[in-house]
Amino acid sequence: MEEQACRQHREILDSVRSGDSTRTEEAIREHLGNIRARLSIPAPQVPHTVTMNAYDR
Repeated sequence: MEEQACRQHREILDSVRSGDSTRTEEAIREHLGNIRARLSIPAPQVPHTVTMNAYDR
């Protein structure tokens, strides 16, 4: 997932530098679409852990 985001950021930056507004728009839309898709997937459940602090002893 991180590699994909880095690749997309690179594509956005390259397209901006090239002055290609159509390519930039497409790259941004693709990137935002992937973010939306990722956010719509429920986060994995992490088991709750209990830690003791000085007041629990």
